[in-house]
Amino acid sequence: MKIMSSLVMSISDKYYCEVPMIPSISDDIPQGFARGLYKMSHSLPFDLIVGKQEVVGGEIKLCKRMNELLRVVSNIPFNISTDVVKQLLPMGDIISEVVLLLQDETALRLVDASLRTSEYRPINIFVNFYSDPEYKFKVLRSNFFPQPNVDAAVVTFKLKQTADYPPVASTKSFFSMVNSAFNGKRKMLRRSLQHICTSLEIEKALESVNLPVTARPEELTLDNFVRLHNLLVKI
Repeated sequence: MKIMSSLVMSISDKYYCEVPMIPSISDDIPQGFARGLYKMSHSLPFDLIVGKQEVVGGEIKLCKRMNELLRVVSNIPFNISTDVVKQLLPMGDIISEVVLLLQDETALRLVDASLRTSEYRPINIFVNFYSDPEYKFKVLRSNFFPQPNVDAAVVTFKLKQTADYPPVASTKSFFSMVNSAFNGKRKMLRRSLQHICTSLEIEKALESVNLPVTARPEELTLDNFVRLHNLLVKI
């Protein structure tokens, strides 16, 4: 079975398959495929809703159809995968799980990036802040039509509820600090975070969370960043 782009949202055992009619998302969805899927939906547990996916100013807007959490299952264009992840993962109030078909390299980078490597980036902190990600399996390029030049992989993100987010005083200031830390590539935190407070104050905060004063961003876990942020914003 060849794979084409689509979006499926399920509520409990009820599935909603959306075929968006907007250029930025649906250019690669043949309308014949949409019509065929519509016919199939009458005999399958699907409600096919055409054109209900709304993209405005680069933001994905989902409507909550019932008083239950949604599950989002999507095969999206590889070039917008990070943007989609950033939009969907903070939506734990209406989505319980996101299942995405991503480029294999991107999937590994999002889920399996290790500390002290060049692949460890702010997006890894973001993903783990809002979800519990899991790399499921690889999908070979030969399964696609038309066939791309790369393999894909299925990744699941179990979204966290707001009450389960790491305890930070402000998510905005937290991610601002994380991004600043990584902007100074290979720089020690006592230098890259000097716009927040002095080097001496940063060193004291690092020592308080049992990190060396020479620590670099790629050496910190999500919990390390959370504890460091909560110390620095109180200074």
